[in-house]
Parts: sequence; structure tokens; C-alpha cells
Amino acid sequence: MDLVRCVIRVERSLPILLGLAACTTPQAAPSPAAPTPPPARTSYLDASASFLPNLGFGLGVGRVVRSTPAALGSVEAQLVYQFLDDEIFADDGNPKAGPWYQVRAGFKRTSNPPGPRHLTTRIGAVWLRAEGEPNVIQDEGNYAGLYAGLGFETDLGPSLSVGPELTILGITRTDGFSVARPVPQINWHVTVPLGGGPRRTTLERLPLGEIYLGASGIFSPGLGGGFEVGQVFHRGGLATWSFEVLAEFEPTGDRFYFNGDGKWAQVRIGAKTSFQPSGRGHWTARGGAVWLRSTAPNDLLDQLADHIGAYGSLGYEYGLGRFTTGPELNLMLVSFEQETVFHVVPQLVWHATVGL
Repeated sequence: MDLVRCVIRVERSLPILLGLAACTTPQAAPSPAAPTPPPARTSYLDASASFLPNLGFGLGVGRVVRSTPAALGSVEAQLVYQFLDDEIFADDGNPKAGPWYQVRAGFKRTSNPPGPRHLTTRIGAVWLRAEGEPNVIQDEGNYAGLYAGLGFETDLGPSLSVGPELTILGITRTDGFSVARPVPQINWHVTVPLGGGPRRTTLERLPLGEIYLGASGIFSPGLGGGFEVGQVFHRGGLATWSFEVLAEFEPTGDRFYFNGDGKWAQVRIGAKTSFQPSGRGHWTARGGAVWLRSTAPNDLLDQLADHIGAYGSLGYEYGLGRFTTGPELNLMLVSFEQETVFHVVPQLVWHATVGL
């Protein structure tokens, strides 16, 4: 009887013990959900300023076909019309290049959808027509090939993204096979969404000056000035990095290092580093590629023609709000386009920029 009573007590207590065990047993925490990208507008309009081999603009449309936390994938079609030749800025006596028509179709990948800055890559096919005596490819006609581009974009609002891109076109004539010619091109894109998707309502607030415009005064070989545009692609505790394009001109004469009349024009494309950007005063360094044309005799160059090369500079800037100004000592190492003899061209430049 004692054994029977014990079994009955255990049976009656078992549900209570099981309930206590269930309450006290630790439950596995649910795994955190993977971050989701912000809602992507399915279609967008793309406008761009286009540099090289001429100057012009582009228009395009795109559609997002794939969205993940890591990247957005899009299909795109673009038209590029370059109608301004460099002879407009500095005529060296050669015939002007004709307009450049370009059609591109391909794919775009945009990284880091949740963040304010994105790395962009583009690949696809291109058809173009170059008229007159075109720069770089030299021969008029129809061309086709492939393109690949690398750039970055910054979201300046829920419906506006801006950023530059370096593209390489590998093209050959359509009327007969020939070795593909690489053609560099820079496009500064402005992208706005079209209807058909939810707006991005949350956006990390970026500091002022993500894009900046400016003017510069320049000395050597003569006196002149120019304008510049830049965009920040990285901000760190020690330095801020930007992409820049600077165009500068000098009307020449019998002064300083010029020995006759003519013109001097140059374009610099590269990167700028601002050290200790949190302070009002900070050192700067610049470096990249340069193209220049001189049509006036001078003491620095042997040939009155186009020169290409590299530049590097060190400067100091003082900032007050959105306005920044300061000097820069620039050294250019350039060569006549058909020679390998290099010349050093020193310059003193004073910059004044305003952040947008």
C-alpha cells in the first residue's frame, strides 16, 4: 500500500514539476534579423556633366531590379552628347574636334544602401559616333565596344544623390575590326528617383561641405585664375578625402616666364586630403593627373602644344563656416604628348571655396 500511495503522489506531482521546469529552463534568444536596406525607388532619372574627350552632358534612366542589405542592382540606358572642344579654351591652331554622340546600356551596382555614401560600379556596351577630327581616337566614324566605370555617390536628401565616376571605354570601329582603343571619361552624376516606390524617410545627417565649389588665383608661368569643384568621399578623425576637378587659365604676355602672346590652360583631376579637419586651420595635400596646353613661348616648356603628366601639392587652408581659403604650392611633372622628356612646372595657387 505504501508503494501504491508513493506512485500516486508522484503522478499527481509530475505536471507541477514539468511546469516549473518549463518556466525555469532558459529559452534561446531569437537571432537578430538581418538589416534591411531602405525602400528603393524602382526607377530613377540620371543627369550628368561629361568630361573627356570633349565636354558635354548625359541623360539616362535606370530601374532597380535587385535589392539586398549589401547592394542595389540596376539596369540603365544613357545618352551622352559632348559638343565643346578644348580649342574653345586654348586654340593651338589645330582643327576643332566635332561633336561626340554616345549610347550606353548596362548594369549598375550601388553598395551600402542604408548608408549616405555608396561605391558605384558600372559595366555594359557602348556605341558612339565621333565627328570631325575627334580627340583621343583621331579618326571620324562609328565605334562600338564595352565600358566599365568606378565611382561614388552621396545622398544629399531622400530624393537626390550626387557623385563622380571614372569610366574607361574600350571601342573599335564598326566598319572593320581593329585593336580596341581605351578612352577615359569622367561623368559627374545627379540621380533623382521617379514614381513607383516608397520614399526613403530616414537619412543620416551629413556635415556641411560634402560638395564644394570654388575659384582660384594662379601664378606661374604668368597670372591667371580658374574654378574648381569637389566632393567628399571619406571623413575620418585624422583627415577628410575629396575628389576634385580644377580648370585654370592664364592670358599670357611679355611678363614673368612668358616670352610672347598666347594662352595657357590646364585641367587637374585628382584627390585632396585635408588633415585635422576639425580645426579651422589645417594642412592640405593634393595629387593626380594634369593636362595643360601652352600657345605662348615660355621658359618652362620647350613645345607649344599639349602636355600631360602628374601633379602634387602641399597647402594650408583656414575655414570659417562654409567658406575656406588658403595657399597651395603645386608642382607639375609633364611631358609633350609625343615625347618622354619631362618638365617641372612650379605654381603658387590661392584657393577660395564654399561648401554646399
